[in-house]
Amino acid sequence: MSNDFKKNFKERRNNALKGSLIDIALLLLPIIIIMLLLNLTLIGVFIPLLLLYFSLPMFYTIVKRLTFKVTRIGKKNFSFADGYKAFFKGSVGGIFGVISTLFFTVALILIFSLILSPAFDAIFNLYPEAVNFINAYNEMTTVSELINLIQTSASALTKPFIIIVGIIAFIPSLYLYFFAFNNNLIHHHICSIVLPDIDKNLSASQARALSRASFSKVIISKVYANAFKTSWPYLLVYIILYGLSLYGMTFANTDNTYVMFLLVMVTPSLSALYGFILNYFVLLNELSIVEELKDNLLNDMPEQLKVSIYQTYCNPSYIHGEESSARGCFVPAPNYQKEQQTYTAYQQPKEKEADTEKKDENYEDPQGVVIDLSEKKESDDK
Repeated sequence: MSNDFKKNFKERRNNALKGSLIDIALLLLPIIIIMLLLNLTLIGVFIPLLLLYFSLPMFYTIVKRLTFKVTRIGKKNFSFADGYKAFFKGSVGGIFGVISTLFFTVALILIFSLILSPAFDAIFNLYPEAVNFINAYNEMTTVSELINLIQTSASALTKPFIIIVGIIAFIPSLYLYFFAFNNNLIHHHICSIVLPDIDKNLSASQARALSRASFSKVIISKVYANAFKTSWPYLLVYIILYGLSLYGMTFANTDNTYVMFLLVMVTPSLSALYGFILNYFVLLNELSIVEELKDNLLNDMPEQLKVSIYQTYCNPSYIHGEESSARGCFVPAPNYQKEQQTYTAYQQPKEKEADTEKKDENYEDPQGVVIDLSEKKESDDK
């Protein structure tokens, strides 16, 4: 980081921190829902998914309040009612990319289950009563016998299961809270900087995909590098709290099978509480970094991409709103005298003269991002 960047970043971040306690208080409600969701995963699939779907607008509300603190654009006191209205009636349902995120999270859980499976025997060997369960398990011939054995061996299985599930869930939870959702929000925010009011023209998932394919490539490595430098303490705190929680739960025990399953999920579900709260500050840092890298994004952007952005923003079909009023066009109006040939495509139809010069034989139309504003896709990655 340069000295100017550090100064501007700290100033923006410190200003955004004001009033963050209110956001944290509002964040507690969807966090509690997620904690219930994690515990209910042992009971059924439908109820957890339903809870997840209807909690997303609450998280979106927190993101909008945080974005306002960083940019001073939007509604200061964005409420849950505003969040539900925008989420279900607007086109921002795919801003988090929940479907793809959950898919990769489950994939990580399965991968780490396979990687750590050789260590399961060693964990069971730490507890003599669990060794007896393994010996009995090896002699099982039917599913009903296995169910009966588990029901009568809750006390022997509680501690090993707590350790195994806690270790398996650690990396996927770290990815879920600090990287997956944040990555999607960063790409969406970059797209909102380059094309203000993009949500009025494309769905959030389309905007995110557009940014990932074009705009974000220019600065995303700088964003990640600076984000790690500013946010690693929050990751360290998460790791410490997760480790302490897992260690503390190893002292718990029960003879009830259902209570055993609840105890097994305490560490992963409790991680949602401090994970989302810590990530609030991580995301604040990341959005502040993106805002401070706007000039780098513009300066390092290829000229052909600038042409496409200017054309899209000035297209009569492009819908403008509050963000456009606050930010304006990301690409400055071209200097026609100095760069007439390069920026000929910038001219809007109303500015074109009746007589236009023919293109040079070697002239090629600028290639860049192409956005179809004629209609929005109905499907969206919720």
